[in-house]
Amino acid sequence: MRCYEDGAIAYGFNTMKDKAVADNKGSKRLAASLTLLPLNEISDLIRKEVALIGFTEVLTFILCSKKENFAMLNRKGDKSKVVIMGNPRSSDFEAVQTSLMPGILKTVTHNKDHPKPIKIFEVGDISILDDNRDVGAKNLWQLAALYCGANAGVEIIHSLVDRVMEKNGISFVPPGASRDIFFKRDILFIYHLEA
Repeated sequence: MRCYEDGAIAYGFNTMKDKAVADNKGSKRLAASLTLLPLNEISDLIRKEVALIGFTEVLTFILCSKKENFAMLNRKGDKSKVVIMGNPRSSDFEAVQTSLMPGILKTVTHNKDHPKPIKIFEVGDISILDDNRDVGAKNLWQLAALYCGANAGVEIIHSLVDRVMEKNGISFVPPGASRDIFFKRDILFIYHLEA
């Protein structure tokens, strides 16, 4: 097996072509692809860009408590959209995150003795209930970034958003134009998203 792996590395995984193979029942199917899926490819590119800006990636659990999902974030969101675990092992893992913020804030809480500023980000999945899906829920992909320091650091987060949007070819929309994204705080980012 090791020889095949060395040969594949020498030849180059990305130069191998996908081809249809026949299984034992005679039906043809596509062999497992060695190329990245589009979502994995874009998430890797975004991870790289955010890391180059100076942020550190964190990986958190996708499960959290109901309290962390809403009360601790002061969110009054639609609790009927939360995917609840049927038989959780503990109260810390009773629901699927509807936002990446509970995990990223928990990371800062456990690292508050770390030298400031703390610049962290996470790229990952969240889940919400959706009756239109065959499994009853859908996964959404999100990017969350957090800056924790002595000053507000709005310019740091603003530059991060600008860089990610620029790299994805999403143009800035001046105030007064159509609004597709609106963050309701002291800062307003407006970008035009096309399907």
